[in-house]
Amino acid sequence: MNIGICPKCQASEVYCSLSADGEGLAAGSYLALIELMAGKSQTTLWLNTYVCRACGYVEVHVANRDELALLPQAEGWTLVAVARS
Repeated sequence: MNIGICPKCQASEVYCSLSADGEGLAAGSYLALIELMAGKSQTTLWLNTYVCRACGYVEVHVANRDELALLPQAEGWTLVAVARS
């Protein structure tokens, strides 16, 4: 969706609410951040929220991807196993 096309309905009317460090909740954004705790380390993942006006599909992308390195050790987060058929 971050290229302006909805992957669900292919519409091109996609809106984005950008979050940035220090802004708090962004206007129109349902989620703006995720706090990660891993031992004594803590970080904030800032989220960009994308909404398709045509079908209502929503995607959320981490804005500061370099902070994702902490995710495997973060409290409350587990790796989703790949489903085998």
